[in-house]
Amino acid sequence: MVRLKGLIFRPPSEADSLIIQATLGCSNNTCTFCYSYKQKKFQIRPLKDILDDLLSAKQIYGNLVRKLFLADGDALVMQNKDLIEILNFAYRIFPNLKRAGIYACSTNILNREDPLKELTELKNAGLKIIYLGIETGNDEILKDSHKKMTAEDMFQASKIILKAGIELSVTIIIGLGGKAKWKENAVETGKLLSRIGQVTTPENVYYVGALSLIVPSKNRGYPVDTPLARQVEQGKFQVLNSKELLEEMRLLVENINVKNKIIFRSNHASNYLPIGGNLPQDKERILKIIRNALENKIQLRPDFLRAL
Repeated sequence: MVRLKGLIFRPPSEADSLIIQATLGCSNNTCTFCYSYKQKKFQIRPLKDILDDLLSAKQIYGNLVRKLFLADGDALVMQNKDLIEILNFAYRIFPNLKRAGIYACSTNILNREDPLKELTELKNAGLKIIYLGIETGNDEILKDSHKKMTAEDMFQASKIILKAGIELSVTIIIGLGGKAKWKENAVETGKLLSRIGQVTTPENVYYVGALSLIVPSKNRGYPVDTPLARQVEQGKFQVLNSKELLEEMRLLVENINVKNKIIFRSNHASNYLPIGGNLPQDKERILKIIRNALENKIQLRPDFLRAL
């Protein structure tokens, strides 16, 4: 039996993946907006337990596994030799496995002894995609959120992932600056995404997933109150409404300027308006959809259907 501990979080694109916990929780776990791992003490699971879970999955699913996702919040914190052993083992026992993915934060990449060499080794072992939460391109908002990383860290980590030939999927959070810093969040995040796009090649695959801020709290049915929820209660942070979030998304898209393709999505359940397209070619179409939504020509997702 595959052992899964606590709540499990995965990207929308990993819905049909085998999920194996390589770590429990998040090694950072200080972000004010995130409740995902607040009830877990971070630990790297023993390698034997991870391999045993893969064997258990083999007994259950046989050769049906085509995608593997290594959880929890930043499993890339593990040593390269262990990750390579996990990947090699998975591809050996699942002959139809086509892709392995993982969450990471920029420090997990930049703090490695030789980041590019190690990520290239992981790519050669079958790691096909890394999900990187950059959240925002504004250093002040990152500091306010206790992310413990800078926009420059996000850029350098993204550049290494792309240079290693691994697909990059970054997530950003619309509304993370609140009412006070929504313009800064939109403009600086757009600039950071553009800067990352400038170091891509036509061979690189670069995804941007936009989430809209939801403030988890016990009042909303979440298991814990986040630090951001307490800031909202104290009047220190003002949450954007649906139209303000759309205005921020419009300004964000206007500030994304690239030559090579970005696959842009806002299909996460937190968003009022699911959008998809490739930038730069679909930029005007995406902006038109947002404008139509702002003019009430498109129905937005109701609040009761929004979730993290």
